[in-house]
Amino acid sequence: MRTEIHFEPTLYIFLGTSPGHIGWRTRQLLEQVYGEVPVLRWLWVDADSTIDPAVAPWFSAMERAELVGFNGDEVLANLNAYPPLKAWWPRESRLKPGFMQRGAKQIRLQGRLALFRMFNDRTAGPAFIDKMRGAADALQQIQNIDETERLSTDGMRYLVERGSVRVVIVFSTCGGAGSALAFDLAY
Repeated sequence: MRTEIHFEPTLYIFLGTSPGHIGWRTRQLLEQVYGEVPVLRWLWVDADSTIDPAVAPWFSAMERAELVGFNGDEVLANLNAYPPLKAWWPRESRLKPGFMQRGAKQIRLQGRLALFRMFNDRTAGPAFIDKMRGAADALQQIQNIDETERLSTDGMRYLVERGSVRVVIVFSTCGGAGSALAFDLAY
């Protein structure tokens, strides 16, 4: 008896450190059962460049977007230099330069500002949008669909649902940067 496994091309996006670890474990389990499936793609977005050595081999450079090297206080002090941010920033905001360093360092605000500031910044390599588009585009490439179906074995037949793409966003409502990015990224 041959089992049919139906795959829908899926992009998993993990927002923040804890969701990235969930992504690592999810990916490990899926690959243990099905192998490396070309129509399953991964993107881990974080405002922290620290990565557990056990997790690092599971995400390539194109599968990890680090929104780091960003100074929220500098942006607030120079909003005129960042027209995309200034366009939505409240004119009478109580958040002024220096505010970002108080308490919990305003990590949610920092994460959201970093996403907007670095969305298409290519100064240190591919921008976040490049990584996201690359992963999403790969889901519809016929060679990845065909390659997935060729992974079939005598016991399992792999079938790919054509014409549909699923995006799964994983974040923690209690988290910092990840929870800040969720609604903007979903939009």
